[in-house]
Amino acid sequence: MTKKIIAVICLLVLITIPVFSQEDDPIEDDYAGVVAYSTGEQVFSINAGAMIPLFNLAPFHTADEPVIGPLTSAKTGVAGSLKLGFFVLDNFMLGGELAGMFATTENRTLTMIPLSFVTSYYFLKYPFEFPIHLNVGISMNSLDEYFKVT
Repeated sequence: MTKKIIAVICLLVLITIPVFSQEDDPIEDDYAGVVAYSTGEQVFSINAGAMIPLFNLAPFHTADEPVIGPLTSAKTGVAGSLKLGFFVLDNFMLGGELAGMFATTENRTLTMIPLSFVTSYYFLKYPFEFPIHLNVGISMNSLDEYFKVT
């Protein structure tokens, strides 16, 4: 009989624990109105990585050549960028970016250096940021001895 009473008391204690741990009025958004960035803050970004080619396109092929060239001719290259930006409003940033890419094949070299003006707007929903970027600028491209600014 005492074992049944102790078991019932233990069950009642275990059942009532979750009731006392709940909040009375749950807060919908603890971070409403919190600003992640403020006017005058700066962002400096350094990116570096590898450029791994998937395939080579041969757009000026003849009828007896395949449209996609051999996979062995392209080599792994390098890519990187530097970006500096200033927040002029709480979620709006203006700045600049200097990037670069270098890749080689068995007998050719491709270099691309874009220089761009960057505008970014950050949509914030804590803890996430959804940045929208717009880059406008020029790219200096060189393939062997050929050079072109676009």
